Amino acid sequence: MERILTPWTGAAFNDITWTELHSGRGSSGFNREYFRKHYPSLGKPDTYWLEYYSESSGLVGKRVQSTLKSTQDVVTVDTSYNAIGNIKSRVVRVNNGPALRFENRNFDWLLLDEKGDVLARFERGATTEKFPLEEADLAYLGGPDDPHVYEKVFVKGEALAEMIVPNSGVSFARFKHQPLVPYMRGAPENLTKEQTEILLAMLLLPITQ
Repeated sequence: MERILTPWTGAAFNDITWTELHSGRGSSGFNREYFRKHYPSLGKPDTYWLEYYSESSGLVGKRVQSTLKSTQDVVTVDTSYNAIGNIKSRVVRVNNGPALRFENRNFDWLLLDEKGDVLARFERGATTEKFPLEEADLAYLGGPDDPHVYEKVFVKGEALAEMIVPNSGVSFARFKHQPLVPYMRGAPENLTKEQTEILLAMLLLPITQ
């Protein structure tokens, strides 16, 4: 079934939610695999804000090329791995702009510019690293009916929004067994173009983790 993206608006960041595992998936031989996801609106069922496409190639020295796009912006990520499967490099570009990169420092994810200066910071937190969740964890998260963790996203030092903490096992269980929630919340609708582009790049963290 074809999925058509809804024209992007300032309210979209607070309305993007969970999706199926993939909208399309396959292989093209020579150890090349691809899959596509669409990220729907929380408030308008059967409409979609974002499309994510990923293509991987190779077994040793694997390379993954990913694209996240709305109707107005495109974020690309080129990730290469060494022979033992660790990330060797991860280059992020928004609308064919300068090369950016993600870096993990302690419990924070950083988006760095070409000079290594911090463009954005996501407080990933340490609370969600355990699964299944214990009673004390559920109490911290707000109770068994709402086991979701949001942490702040800072863009150039300003707290612009909160985003779901990415953890593949925990996030999957949360989104599949609890009411749908937005990936991001509290983002203002009057974002500048630069702020919009940076927040889109940061959305790749829960999507690709």
